[in-house]
Amino acid sequence: MRYCCDLPGFEDNFIELSDVWSRKQVKSFWQFEGEAYMALLKTKVVSCNLACPDGPPITEAFLFTEEGLEQVDFRIYHWVVNVPVKHVSELGTLSLACGRRLFASTEDSSAPPSDDPAKLPTEPS
Repeated sequence: MRYCCDLPGFEDNFIELSDVWSRKQVKSFWQFEGEAYMALLKTKVVSCNLACPDGPPITEAFLFTEEGLEQVDFRIYHWVVNVPVKHVSELGTLSLACGRRLFASTEDSSAPPSDDPAKLPTEPS
């Protein structure tokens, strides 16, 4: 999924992240810090265009490192580092929606999925 920066003057900045993550990678994403975090994240960057005030923009995924991010314009830095959090959270939301549809289909395949908790099956007493 591609995320485009909406800050004035930085509209051409973007980062695209893979939608394919294993459960282990997602767990590691929330646990890792520093170099281990960046190593994982770098494998998920598909493409990017990130402005650097003192040099050319970061346009290659392999440059998405701690050292590379040190060069990124400070005005977009926090946007850049928060995009992966948003992305992983959205992937979780999508999987919950898929689960609800699948769960509802086992109850009555002709009925549309329901978001009403009262209509969800309960465990037998």
